Amino acid sequence: MRNIKTVLFLLTISAAMSGCGGIFASKNIAPADLEIYAVGDIMAHAPQHKSAQTKNGSYDFNENYDYVRQIIAKADVAICNIEFTFAGFPYAGYPRFSAPDEIAKAVKNAGFNVAVTANNHMFDNGIGGLKRTIEVLQNAGFKTAGSVLNVGDKKYTVIEVKGVSVAVIAATYNSSVASGSVTINGLSVSTEAEKLINHFGYENLDNDLKKYKNYIKQAKSDGANIIVCYFHAGEEYKREPNEFQIEIAKKLAEYGADIIFMSHPHVLQKFEILKYKKRNIPVYYSLGNFISNQRAENLGHRYSEDGMIAAVSLTYNFNKKRIDAVRTEYIPTWVDKYYKDSRFIYSIVPLINDWANNPPITFSGHKNQARQAYEDIISILSSN
Repeated sequence: MRNIKTVLFLLTISAAMSGCGGIFASKNIAPADLEIYAVGDIMAHAPQHKSAQTKNGSYDFNENYDYVRQIIAKADVAICNIEFTFAGFPYAGYPRFSAPDEIAKAVKNAGFNVAVTANNHMFDNGIGGLKRTIEVLQNAGFKTAGSVLNVGDKKYTVIEVKGVSVAVIAATYNSSVASGSVTINGLSVSTEAEKLINHFGYENLDNDLKKYKNYIKQAKSDGANIIVCYFHAGEEYKREPNEFQIEIAKKLAEYGADIIFMSHPHVLQKFEILKYKKRNIPVYYSLGNFISNQRAENLGHRYSEDGMIAAVSLTYNFNKKRIDAVRTEYIPTWVDKYYKDSRFIYSIVPLINDWANNPPITFSGHKNQARQAYEDIISILSSN
């Protein structure tokens, strides 16, 4: 077993990315170093609700994130996929999720500041659930990407960090477009609701992706310095990207995306660097599950227990209006589920440093499962 004391994977790219900007600037501005992190699917299955319910009937999900909080805190921009709705009581898990609002507070307390709402469960509870989810997240302090409250709202979000404007554009696949009617996960989306969500179809992918070319162009026109795309695509439980994911990444890179994250398979997939016109674009094809109840004992495979924190460090040159350097790394994570104090507990465990002595693993005794998770993660992410 290797002794992991720092970052498990580091790829440094010094890229002279295309861009404009005068060589003889009237005023030199020091470059900005940014940390942009992303994780995969945050799920809210019914057993997770039960685990977090307190004696007085309220909910507290903070303990799920106790051991990754210090890592996420290092990020300037921290993005997660909220793959359920906050539709209010009664709460429900799969197949049509409605989770307690307290999850939003816990995820924000963990250090995330951008929540992606574009996924195949975004319409589980209709337009009411769609809108309430955005409201709950925004009230908790999140920027949201992937859906909007009002027709005419910009289809991307912008976060300002260290003088740098970072735009996040998120979208999900639709399950079909029949007779002009869009469906998400088999649920018919009304004409009104369709105008509030970012979606694309595999059947007409090239044409559908052109609107994201326009969103990228619009974001840059509005002053965005960095474009991050987070797309929900692929096949569930497949450990390799499919042709659609690969095509999406190529098109988004061509359109001007600087970083591309993807989710939906619920398992990790490979990472690579796409090169386009002297630009180097990190692509994470699937970030896996960050937390869920999808486990070996109920799925028949262990890979949905694994995840990662994708960490992209970059240097933005204000004088040349370009990214000068990109450094990428990842932190493997595994969800430990164990019984304590008359209930099951879910803990996201970062598999770095002395992970075997992490309190959940010490208590649960699941060292072998954690070691297997680590080996699975390294196998996938080191196979580029």
